[in-house]
Amino acid sequence: MTKVSVPTKVEDVFRLAGLIYAKHTALGEASPLKALDWETGKANLDAAEAQNTAFKELHRQAEAAREERNHYVAQIRLLVQQSRDMLKGIHRNDLRQLGEYGFEVND
Repeated sequence: MTKVSVPTKVEDVFRLAGLIYAKHTALGEASPLKALDWETGKANLDAAEAQNTAFKELHRQAEAAREERNHYVAQIRLLVQQSRDMLKGIHRNDLRQLGEYGFEVND
């Protein structure tokens, strides 16, 4: 049995829809798809492609923001660890005092 599948990847669906629309419009009134609303379909395809482009750009921006955030987090984490270590030296006889700085102290 011959199987004709529909793609699952977004860009592949867009590409196939574009090819179908091009063939449909090239055939004009002779198109076997004229009973379908390909004019609305084409408008939806155009809108979906525009949203996909916006999505990709926002995703790229989010990745860049995450990398920048992680750079700062590493610096802050180091400062927190250094603060803990210094306070542990100062309060070595009573580490519970580190709780006053916000550290969780487990006895």
